[in-house]
Amino acid sequence: MHTPYQKQLAAMVKTMSDIPVSNKDQPVFLKAVLPVRHPQNSRFNGEWDDEHNPKMPMVTKRVGSDFAKHTMTLVVDIESGKVQDWNEGDVAELNNKVVDMGIYSILNKDGDALVVTENHYVPAALQLDDDGYDDYVRITIEEEGYIREWYPALVQQIYKP
Repeated sequence: MHTPYQKQLAAMVKTMSDIPVSNKDQPVFLKAVLPVRHPQNSRFNGEWDDEHNPKMPMVTKRVGSDFAKHTMTLVVDIESGKVQDWNEGDVAELNNKVVDMGIYSILNKDGDALVVTENHYVPAALQLDDDGYDDYVRITIEEEGYIREWYPALVQQIYKP
């Protein structure tokens, strides 16, 4: 079930397929590079993650940051909500405090960036499980790699041609 917050945002924007752009400039993927401050606030395959040795896929060690010791990079198909390179069978419940330190890119089919937004609050497309107050990524990635209750239209918050 979608929250009133999600429904309101989705009603305000068109779907990505309604955006008149050339094929070369057609948005296909949302790439999110997220600082992971407290991995232990997220669950991976039903278990709380480990602060010192996160088991969550796509998490790498971050060097030179006082805010977060790890970074998670997600590439999501905008239309379907499928996370690219997700290990089928894995389930993740993300509850990461990102604040305004994420980097969000809209990529075309070739992986070229159409838009890059740095140090931006968490977009609504990544706050689907609960209102993250623009500070938290709150999504569930299901066994097949799809983000639960994905709204492609919410990506337009980042990409406004």
